[in-house]
Amino acid sequence: MHPNLAALDMRLLLAFSVISDEGNVTRAAERLGVSQQAVSGMLVRLRELFDDPLFVRSRHGVTATPKAESLAEGVKRLIQGGESLLQSRSFDPSTAEGTLTISALDYVQRGILIPFVNMLTSHAPNIRVAFVPFEMERVADKFYQREIDLAITIPLYAPEELNSRHLFDDPWVCVMRAKHPHRGKSLSLDQFLQYDQVVVSPHDLTFQGAADDALELMGKERRVVVSVTDFLVCCHTVEKSDLIAVVPEVATRFFRKDQLRTYPVPFELKTHPMIAVWPHRVDADPLHRWAREELARMTSW
Repeated sequence: MHPNLAALDMRLLLAFSVISDEGNVTRAAERLGVSQQAVSGMLVRLRELFDDPLFVRSRHGVTATPKAESLAEGVKRLIQGGESLLQSRSFDPSTAEGTLTISALDYVQRGILIPFVNMLTSHAPNIRVAFVPFEMERVADKFYQREIDLAITIPLYAPEELNSRHLFDDPWVCVMRAKHPHRGKSLSLDQFLQYDQVVVSPHDLTFQGAADDALELMGKERRVVVSVTDFLVCCHTVEKSDLIAVVPEVATRFFRKDQLRTYPVPFELKTHPMIAVWPHRVDADPLHRWAREELARMTSW
């Protein structure tokens, strides 16, 4: 590193540029909003740093030396670069460019991320978005390998070392097809237990889920006859049969009322919070920060 680099600050470069433009120390001081004495002091430091007079007295002010003329363009570029860095703190989505890679389960992609993309199309047309399937076992590795920038999940699946933010609480609901034989305005526990059901088991295809654990504590048991890997497949299975299921409410949002009906789960089943998680490398990035804020705003139901 050049020995004089540490002594060079943006104020000196700005003073150099303004003096060069004005050719007059008094007018330069007025533009900079400082005293003429302060500008003269900065000029002394500049002369020492560059080992050159830089500006010599003339009839109407000062004239740049050949050394100063050779420096002028480079100094302007440095100042413009500094201004760009400061302006980046004020993020404008309408002109911003970049790519967001987001990992989420299938039903979260459909229920949350598709509306999010619709918002981006209107307000941030130059931002590209890639959806990546959520892999519980590899989510930490994907962050560290820079394969994803953001994940939407439940706290159980979020690596502790990542940043996180609560988005919303996603309640469980009981779902059945619109023309299901059950026609009541409510669903009792006994009615719930009389119907064959579908369970979501994404990893080991067992026939037991969170609802079964809760029922077991009550000494109750439901009849699970189908096990599938994701909640959207579950909802589609229910839509085409007389089976019922317990699913997160968000999973039902893209089904019409003439396709599916929902009821509150007729027993206590803990609602799980949905969170956004991201690595430290994008924590302060203006694009990513704005995207997280918009995602939180859109999910503040």
